[in-house]
Amino acid sequence: MRERIEDQGEPFRVAPKCRFRDEPLGHWTFFLQDPSGNWLEFKHNSDPQAVLGRRELSEVRDRDLNRVRGVDRDRKPAFQ
Repeated sequence: MRERIEDQGEPFRVAPKCRFRDEPLGHWTFFLQDPSGNWLEFKHNSDPQAVLGRRELSEVRDRDLNRVRGVDRDRKPAFQ
């Protein structure tokens, strides 16, 4: 996706960078702005469990998920 954006000459609002390299929450991120002025963040996590599955890391948990009924937080992601 990054290459496609660069090839089209679209400006990044925040240039692509790696955050928390070599850590469980390590990821690449960049920001774009849509035609309505909304800022959009795109991330690629190296560890798929970093999105919601790393329970030992409190920074990962989404507090709102505790209020969502029917969510099986112990289920493994389909892409693994």
